Formats: sequence, structure tokens, C-alpha cells
Amino acid sequence: MATTLPSNRRDALAQWWQLRTRSERTLLATAAGIVALALAWLVVWQPLAQDTDRLGRQIENDRATLADARRRGLSRRRFSPTVVAALTVAAVGAGAGVALAALVGLRVKNGDLRAFGAAWLFSTLVLGAIGGRTLKEDPLGARHRDRTGS
Repeated sequence: MATTLPSNRRDALAQWWQLRTRSERTLLATAAGIVALALAWLVVWQPLAQDTDRLGRQIENDRATLADARRRGLSRRRFSPTVVAALTVAAVGAGAGVALAALVGLRVKNGDLRAFGAAWLFSTLVLGAIGGRTLKEDPLGARHRDRTGS
């Protein structure tokens, strides 16, 4: 009985697999599946579960720190609602100025004010978003950052 030597590893593995009985192949495939599941559990599931637990503890600590800062009076809003309203009104005025500049720069004739309206709307929305984005709470306040330099 003559056997040929496989030319590469893949052929050698295919030949080795073909020499196994059906029950051996089933057993090997089941073992490989169990090993794959174990590796997936170790590499994927365990780190996710650990990170979830760690982040849950971190959120609890952050909430306690924020509650403590509020209790001590260290937590304050960056801008009061009055300042935000004033910034929004200023954004409308600045948007009108940008739109007027666009109107003059484009030399709009025949009463076509669509470019004026588009420039005003766009600049007002952008400037209003910039002015309104600072409503977040500053837990330690700017004074604390200035003292610590961070």
C-alpha cells in the first residue's frame, strides 16, 4: 500500500482528518467547539463583566462625590440662565451682522434675500449652540481648577 506525502500542512491536516473515523471527527469537533467557547468566555465575556462592574462602582463613587460637592456648595452652574439668555440674544444680533455682511458681500440684487436669511439662520443657530452648550454643572467650580492648575 503506497501512500503519498502531503505537499503542505493544509494537505497533511486534510489527510489526517480523512483518516479519522466518524466518531473521532465528531469528538474532535465537539472538543474544538468547547475550547472555542471557553476562549470566547475568557477573552470576551470576562473582561466585559469586569468592566461593567468597575464602571458601576465608578458611577456610584462619582455620584457620591457630586452629592458631597453640592452639599459643600462647591458645585455651581457655569452660566446662570440669565447669562445664557443674554448670550442667545447676542447670538441673534451677531447672526444678523453675519447675514448683513453676506448680503453686502454677495451684492444681492432684485430683492432676493434668501442668501441673507440662510446666512442669518445658520450663524444664529451656530452662535446660539455655542452659547447654550455651557449649561453643564461644574462640580468643583472654576476656582478649584485655578488653584490646582488642572
